[in-house]
Amino acid sequence: MLAAVEQSSFALRYAHEHLRHDYGFILEVVQKNGWALRHAPIYFFADPKIVHTAVSQHAGVINYVTKELRSDRQFMQQIVGMHGSALSVASEKLQPDPDFVMDVMKQDSSAFQFAGKELRKNRLFVLRAIRACGGQVLEHADEKLKCDRDIVLAAVRRTGKSLAFASDELRDDPVIVQHAMQQDKEALRYASELLRQTMLAALSGA
Repeated sequence: MLAAVEQSSFALRYAHEHLRHDYGFILEVVQKNGWALRHAPIYFFADPKIVHTAVSQHAGVINYVTKELRSDRQFMQQIVGMHGSALSVASEKLQPDPDFVMDVMKQDSSAFQFAGKELRKNRLFVLRAIRACGGQVLEHADEKLKCDRDIVLAAVRRTGKSLAFASDELRDDPVIVQHAMQQDKEALRYASELLRQTMLAALSGA
């Protein structure tokens, strides 16, 4: 049966009833095919060890777990650490929690795109996140913050290529672009067309 489930998660539906309710068997199943949890008895969706094991195999399983686990700070921190997208199903209490979101971003900064809208608008939080996690945080910040010179400057100083996420106006700012290039010379490709040509001409004539 384990071999069959490894090939197709749907095979679990046809396992003998006593096996489908056997904790050890289900744990073995999700170790081989996390997606199979969908076909297990529903009470396994509330078991932290079973779910953690399943999610480590297949991120999509997180959509099937109980509200209680989605609200469990320690459990969700582990899960989001493995898959940043899992923040999208965290409880309404955790998604806007700045300390929780910062902790998981230090493991996977891409989780920021699934944080609460207010956090992505929060200037101080975004600045703190850039300093802690890198300039790539700018990609998922609120659009107004991509026009904020201090925010963008902080971002490109940490990650030059984050210039790509700045507003058109700031990608045409020589000071911003120079700081981005100091961190990563390839950042020049994200400058405005006019500024890029001007700087390339200056570099070639140097």
